[in-house]
Amino acid sequence: MNEKARELGMCDTFFTEAAGLDDKNSFSTGQDLVKLVKYSFRYENFYQILKTKKAEITSVDGNLSHQVLNTNKLLGVLFNIVGGKTGFTELAGGSLVLVTEAPQGGRIISIVLGSNDRFSDAKELVEWSNKAYIWR
Repeated sequence: MNEKARELGMCDTFFTEAAGLDDKNSFSTGQDLVKLVKYSFRYENFYQILKTKKAEITSVDGNLSHQVLNTNKLLGVLFNIVGGKTGFTELAGGSLVLVTEAPQGGRIISIVLGSNDRFSDAKELVEWSNKAYIWR
């Protein structure tokens, strides 16, 4: 992961494990996360998963089934969501990476880090972006 981060120019990011839960030794910046999000756009199927509110996953043999719920509370609230990733640790607080469609095409990448109300903060950023810019 660290090797790929360097390839993407994420110079202020370091991973110690894949889940992102080690907030004492792992770190990143909003600017680096934008680079990662832009790279992820090449995987459109990934975004279909990220905007799915809930799904039922069944084992290959059909014996086990689990319902999976998306923790992104903005799904169904903002209707132009392309996808997003939530996060929370005690030390880092709430985080949200949210990608939405801009009014005239294109995408808005919103990054919220260290928030006490990541969903309201992200919603406010998206709504402000839609009003504050002339989209062509």
